[in-house]
Amino acid sequence: MVPKRLAFLLKLFLFIIWLLHIAWTFRVIPTLQGRIPVHFGLSGEPDRWGGPASLWVMLAISVILGNFLLLLSGLKEPKPSRFAPPSIPLPEGYLALFMSFCALMVGLLLFTGSLSMAYWSSAGPVLHGLALVELLGLLTGVVIFSVKAVKQQAG
Repeated sequence: MVPKRLAFLLKLFLFIIWLLHIAWTFRVIPTLQGRIPVHFGLSGEPDRWGGPASLWVMLAISVILGNFLLLLSGLKEPKPSRFAPPSIPLPEGYLALFMSFCALMVGLLLFTGSLSMAYWSSAGPVLHGLALVELLGLLTGVVIFSVKAVKQQAG
């Protein structure tokens, strides 16, 4: 089935992103100075600072949140109860596809965030723009999935 294959490909891309993120973090941490930006304001300027170990935190959040989303992708349709009436189920593999997409986009966003933290003085504006494009892609995917799910329920 197509959604299951696409979900598998998205998970594969996510694991590749995680491997790149891990390798990059090991490589870049020894080269960083004592302080790096850990948060940026709307203007793109750093407004909070931390140590290079903050990159490990970004990696950990990416892996933990990504695995949580992938765990949710394996959930089955709940059985109807007296509190939740029966509904038309989504096509098989559709939820896995959506959650895999969300996990991939979150992984990309956090990797881009780590890159922004390390290279903020040289490539900050480009990386911030890329992060905004990734966030827009994630939000677009959520809206598309929601519209399709509502149309499916409406019959």
